[in-house]
Amino acid sequence: MKYLFSISFLLFSIAIFAQPKEEPLQVVEQMPMFPGCQDSTGTSAELKQCSDQKMLQFIYQNITYPEVDRANGNEGTVVVNFVVEKDGSISNPKIVRDLGEKLGEEALRVVKLMNEMPERWTPGMQSGEPVRVSFNLPVKFKLETVEEPEFVLAGRDTVWIRFDKPAVYEGGDEALIKYIDEEIIYPEAGQDSCCIGVVEINLLVKTDGSVSIMDLIDYSNLGIDYQFEAIKLMNATTGRWTPAYSGERPVNTSFNIRIVFRPNVLICGDKISDFQIAEQLANEGALLIEAQKEEEGIAKLTEALDLFPDNGEYLSLRGQAYITLQKTEEACLDLKRAKEIMVVSWYDALIPLLCK
Repeated sequence: MKYLFSISFLLFSIAIFAQPKEEPLQVVEQMPMFPGCQDSTGTSAELKQCSDQKMLQFIYQNITYPEVDRANGNEGTVVVNFVVEKDGSISNPKIVRDLGEKLGEEALRVVKLMNEMPERWTPGMQSGEPVRVSFNLPVKFKLETVEEPEFVLAGRDTVWIRFDKPAVYEGGDEALIKYIDEEIIYPEAGQDSCCIGVVEINLLVKTDGSVSIMDLIDYSNLGIDYQFEAIKLMNATTGRWTPAYSGERPVNTSFNIRIVFRPNVLICGDKISDFQIAEQLANEGALLIEAQKEEEGIAKLTEALDLFPDNGEYLSLRGQAYITLQKTEEACLDLKRAKEIMVVSWYDALIPLLCK
């Protein structure tokens, strides 16, 4: 899922009794103002609003949502305290409320950048004299879900990802499963080695019922013979589909189909049985992870990987669960191996962050 983040702030203060001159005040007659509005005209309230907007713009332009917090879904409000000195400089910046990970450090870093601005703050004033003023600056970090568009472009094709009626194979899912079971041809070269695994096809079902292959994942790196057979099998379904509909019009959509290759010789009986057990374990593990029972899910996937250690799908699922538990070393090993087996680019941006 894609995410954006929003950052907002609110200046606030708490009234206290007069402090000794050497101590920063929290409430003064004229509060300090972020630079950029000195030459503006208007009421004191309008100037404060201008100052607040300039500060928000400065924070938004300079802050970055830490990747570790984005990956772990961390969000909330960090509070940084600092003093605006009599000369408009910033001193003693410190985190007074943190959320762990890197959010507090990032908010503090941006506050420190204020001393590198070409202009300084307008200092606070009390009885006509500049004074030191203490500020608490809340910085809100929030991950926001971006609503998926109705369609995406894939090469020259427009592929709809939001629709009212999905694409349907003639006779439904059971008929599609029966077609695959009856028509699949296991490559002769793999019979003696008992190769077994899954090739997943991402099929584009077009408005006229024809199909084309958008993507292919060979979860166990079975090889080109198996991939070719999977492509041939799916291309032969052209014209047997009722397309998806958005409202009253047919639209192009994608359809994921798992094709299981099992040898059909007696000597491979034990391996076929092991694969069925591994698939069941992996399914149970995936359901446990979805239910936020990561440790139990990882245990199931580990059992599946004991039977088939080079299954990229199992490694990928376990690696993602390790990320949720912040076990980066384990996640690094699983996702690197999954990438090698499946030859995919899904984790190109993530692996460097995990494998430091």
